[in-house]
Amino acid sequence: MTTTPEEIAAIQADANTTLVQANALVAGSVTAAQRAALVTVSCNTYTAAYDIVPDTDPPPPAGLPVPPGYSVLWDDQFTGTALSAHWLAELAPGGNRWDDPPLNLPPPYSANTYPGYDVALRNPSQIKVGPVGTYPGGVTLTAERYSGPYAPHGYGWLTGSLSSYPSLLPTTGGGWYIQARIKFCDTSTGIWPAFWLLPKDSTQEFDICGTGFISGTSQVNTMGTSDLFSGGQQQKTWATGIDLTADFHVYGCRMTFGQSIIVEFDGNPVYQVTASSSRPIAAKPYSILLDTQVMIPVGQNPNYNPKVWHAASSASTPSPVSWEVAEVQVCVP
Repeated sequence: MTTTPEEIAAIQADANTTLVQANALVAGSVTAAQRAALVTVSCNTYTAAYDIVPDTDPPPPAGLPVPPGYSVLWDDQFTGTALSAHWLAELAPGGNRWDDPPLNLPPPYSANTYPGYDVALRNPSQIKVGPVGTYPGGVTLTAERYSGPYAPHGYGWLTGSLSSYPSLLPTTGGGWYIQARIKFCDTSTGIWPAFWLLPKDSTQEFDICGTGFISGTSQVNTMGTSDLFSGGQQQKTWATGIDLTADFHVYGCRMTFGQSIIVEFDGNPVYQVTASSSRPIAAKPYSILLDTQVMIPVGQNPNYNPKVWHAASSASTPSPVSWEVAEVQVCVP
């Protein structure tokens, strides 16, 4: 069958119309509904349908929203392949390594109190910078069994931990607000990740969220515990009702010097301490700690009974175990 001049003209007209529509789609000058619509080219008895499919890749998640009345002092989304200048892998007050006698651990190891409740050696090998979840950046902190030369001294694990000692929280300006987007690991078998603060002088520790605590519930992975050590310990264990290992959540802390500290979970207050004569809530040069501990097994040290207050590690604790941090943000009023 021979195509007539009229049919050729109709085909050209339809083709031109389709080209204009396609250019509009590429240029983004149509709505999402139009973008998903069918563009149909018809000519007499010939009909072809072209399904213009929108881009289904989700946009990169936005950074943490800045609370009203605050501005960002620094924000780290852990992009790239190495830690930024805000962090040290060696975790201790004053920028020193946790290196308790009598072992006098050589680099790159550092450790918490020896012998004590935490049976993990810190090592930079357990820290990996790179995308986590759907986020463009992040840091993964891993706990893994250790059988090296210090294992006979009670250290059966290597873990990754970070300190923001190079970027201490401000002590002027009235206060600060810090928040972190975190996906915790399973803490029911002794792995103990925590987001907490330690001042340069190593006193008045404040735990924004420690995990793995068993007080008040058997659902360990839904619990957070906050501690204030300032004129005496004050602690609150709070139940989220949410499995903290299933997704990322935002853990925040708002400190107003001389007035109050408020701990928040996904933007909602869960714990508040008000200043008093015995608890002044003074400005301190705090560093932020992203710390991975491993609770001592039952019976290893008679001075600690982890079953009373914390899930204990054991021979059946999985290895390796990781938790992820997508972003840390520090704001000031």
